[in-house]
Amino acid sequence: MRTAQENLRLSAGTMTKLQGEFKTVCSENDQLKRIIDEFTRTKVPEYENRVIVLSQEIERLNGVL
Repeated sequence: MRTAQENLRLSAGTMTKLQGEFKTVCSENDQLKRIIDEFTRTKVPEYENRVIVLSQEIERLNGVL
């Protein structure tokens, strides 16, 4: 009976530790999602515009040749 109680106590401690780690991982995951969303909103359109400008310049230079 004592062994079972000790195992139960250890299991409860392990569960508490795992729950804490899970909350930490969830928080980090949410932070990474915010970073990705911010990048997508700001940088991707900027790079798309640069690609358009460069493509137009390539077409212009090909016409000159």
